[in-house]
Amino acid sequence: MFESADTAKAEGREEEARLLTDLAIARRERAEEFERAARGEGSDPIVTEILDWQKELSEGYIPYTSTYTPTDGELPAGWFEELQPPRRGPIARAVAWIGGWFA
Repeated sequence: MFESADTAKAEGREEEARLLTDLAIARRERAEEFERAARGEGSDPIVTEILDWQKELSEGYIPYTSTYTPTDGELPAGWFEELQPPRRGPIARAVAWIGGWFA
């Protein structure tokens, strides 16, 4: 964001540059606050609660592992057809056919 602020200032957009700088400073301060809370040095109860909640979520996390392994690098028969969208019904085909006249 600081780079964008510098670019805006160079192009003469002073107000945008000030806003981007202020936003970048606020984000950096918030990130530093999160880091302090992660080290146990912070006192913000909201940040501490968020970090505790993240710890709880990561405790039971099991990374996804695919159960399907193709043999000889080939996909099973009919696999590609299963991924195709379903065929249109007769009414949808008729509407599309009539709609083609007016397109």
